[in-house]
Amino acid sequence: MSYFVLNKKNINYFLLVLASVFLFSCKSSKHASKTDKNSNSSSSSNTKKPDTNTFKKTNKDEKVDAILKEAFTYMGAPYKYGACSKDGTDCSGLVMNSFKKVGIDLPRSSKEQGAFAKPISVDDAKKGDLLFFCTKSTNCKEINHVAIVSKLEGGTVYFIHATVQKGVMVNNLNENYYKKAFIKAGRVIN
Repeated sequence: MSYFVLNKKNINYFLLVLASVFLFSCKSSKHASKTDKNSNSSSSSNTKKPDTNTFKKTNKDEKVDAILKEAFTYMGAPYKYGACSKDGTDCSGLVMNSFKKVGIDLPRSSKEQGAFAKPISVDDAKKGDLLFFCTKSTNCKEINHVAIVSKLEGGTVYFIHATVQKGVMVNNLNENYYKKAFIKAGRVIN
C-alpha cells in the first residue's frame, strides 16, 4: 500500500495544479464576458442590440414599485410629528423612508423635499412623483405637506401620505381640500 508522501516535489506539483485550475477558470470567465460584450455589437442579422432605454425604464419602474410598496407598509400608521417609523410618522418621514428603500436619500422636511425635487406639471405626474401642499390656510404658498403619487386613474391623481387626523392613507387631487392646498408636483426619479 502506498501512501502519499508530502515532500517538496509533491507540494510543487500540487501548487502547479492549483494554479492551473485557477488560471484556466479565470481565463474562461474573462473570455465569456468578452464574448458577451461583443455579441451585442455583432453585425449579424440574427443578433439584435438590446434597447438600453428599456432597461433604464424597467429599473425606474422597479424603483417606483419598491418605493410605493414601502409606503404602503405604513398604511394606517398614526401621524406623529417629527417621527418616521411604522409606529407613527409625519408626511416627510413617510416619503423619506420610502425613497431610502431604493437608496435615494431625500431631505427630512417637506419644504426641503420640495426644493430637492425637479418641478413638473401635475398633468405630467406619474407614479412615484411627489405632490406638495400648503395645508395651513387658503392662498398659502409655503410647502408644509408632501405625498407620493400612487396611481393615475381616469385623469385622477391618487397619492399616499400621512395626515394629521387619520395617519397614512390614500387621497386624490380631485378632493376639494387637496385641490385648494396643492402647490406643485415634483420628480425625484428621472
